[in-house]
Amino acid sequence: MLRSRRKFLTALGAALGASALPARSRAQSLTKIRVGTIPIVDAAPLMIGISKGFFRQEGLEVDTTPAPGGAALLPSLAAGQFQFAFANTTSGLLAIGEGLEFKFVTAGCSTADHGPDLAGLMARVDGGINLGKDLAGKRLAVNNRNNIMWIRAAAWVDRTGGESERVNFVEIPFPQMVDALVNNQVDAAMVNEPFLTVGLQNHGDKVKVLSWPMSETAPNGVVSEYLATKDYIAQNPQIVESFARFCARYRLGVEEQGHSGMGAGSRRLYEDRAGAAPRHCVAGV
Repeated sequence: MLRSRRKFLTALGAALGASALPARSRAQSLTKIRVGTIPIVDAAPLMIGISKGFFRQEGLEVDTTPAPGGAALLPSLAAGQFQFAFANTTSGLLAIGEGLEFKFVTAGCSTADHGPDLAGLMARVDGGINLGKDLAGKRLAVNNRNNIMWIRAAAWVDRTGGESERVNFVEIPFPQMVDALVNNQVDAAMVNEPFLTVGLQNHGDKVKVLSWPMSETAPNGVVSEYLATKDYIAQNPQIVESFARFCARYRLGVEEQGHSGMGAGSRRLYEDRAGAAPRHCVAGV
């Protein structure tokens, strides 16, 4: 139901807003860290951990800096502007393969075994796009090229009768994708939550969800992690351990409310869709 979706998104917005407020009365012993993140539901556990004080319990004061995608955050991580950065698995592995001294610190999110998922491929209702073969010569929006969204969208095109090399992939930040789709600037878009649900709320008569490429092309796969540099990990093992331990505290927090990880939020988003199997955010080191 849209009402329950709004309830979840409102709660998420409160968590995002609370994490952005300046610190008022924090202990002087807190260690300040900066985390590069992306304003999508995948990063909600981080924001919830900040708002609920889990990081303060670990002796950490966390500031966040948003970016359109993980690929945009990793150069800043390498330059020491962040202590940790959220990135999709593909961008992280590509950066490591190019010689950047990164290591995965803790897992982020994984796909379920089938959709609905928290990232969907959307198109206009009257656009004539239903399968990958319909996207030949068309424009498909992704937040970054050469990342996991791009790979999974391309895989879906190839699996549904199309040729991904004939698709024009266009980089557009998640918050702007649905508007670009409605305004005919692109023909399809790989949209992450919460922007998928907001788009359906605002333009449900104009846009539709074609597919859930993340779970349909790579079910039960880890799709994101938090990374740090090898030097930072070696020099600050206790901070890294505390940051990773937050994930366990987050899971305990949601389980006390009778939920299980991000699956709870996803079920609220899609409870009106029978058989919904959400993507989960997982805690692991």
